[in-house]
Amino acid sequence: MPTLSETIHSHDRCASGDEVQSSEQSNTTVIATGPATVRRFFSERSTPVLDQIWHLSRRHRDTCFLIPRTELPDELAQQFTERKCVVVPAKTQWDIAAAVHSKDASIGYAELALQSGDTNDLKVVLALNNKTLLIDFDGLRERVFQAFEAELPIVHKAQDSCALAVHPYRPHQLDMLLKEANASLTTDWHDAGLSFEDEIRRRLRCNLPRNIIVITDCVDIAGAAEHD
Repeated sequence: MPTLSETIHSHDRCASGDEVQSSEQSNTTVIATGPATVRRFFSERSTPVLDQIWHLSRRHRDTCFLIPRTELPDELAQQFTERKCVVVPAKTQWDIAAAVHSKDASIGYAELALQSGDTNDLKVVLALNNKTLLIDFDGLRERVFQAFEAELPIVHKAQDSCALAVHPYRPHQLDMLLKEANASLTTDWHDAGLSFEDEIRRRLRCNLPRNIIVITDCVDIAGAAEHD
């Protein structure tokens, strides 16, 4: 079975039209791919904090982690200027390869149904990487997103590797996007004659495909470090 590095480089050889830059330091490979608006990097190095997050993620479902940029491997930390970054636990090493080679340069939205007691709460959430990463923007606005000004650096962390995607971040545009999406949340279903119950069921967290990562909570490791 090929290693993750071999998988990454296989993608590089097969991709057409992508600009790929790589540099190697011992066992570390850093790769920048995709459209210029989103910068993507890969590393087989880790840090104690990233390793801690990997273990914590087993107990914290659907949770991201906010950490200082300085807790990343140096070759990733130098790729953006924000003081903090978001770490999203990846389910498998193949999720890392998908994050590195995603050609999706936009931050869009998707509908997500979250169970709350006996009811289902339908929300509009941020959607990245071809809707394989769904983040509850409204629910995490103050705890996560207010920490960023111009870039949204997201680190996908697997056990033996990680991928960094640096997205341009324009919070006012995201607000407008989500408000418009919320306003027409169920109108399109009604106009198309779709069953409201069926559409909700399709969007339930438990019914989503395995490769979709949902983030509805956050552990602020950066904040804890600042208060030490």
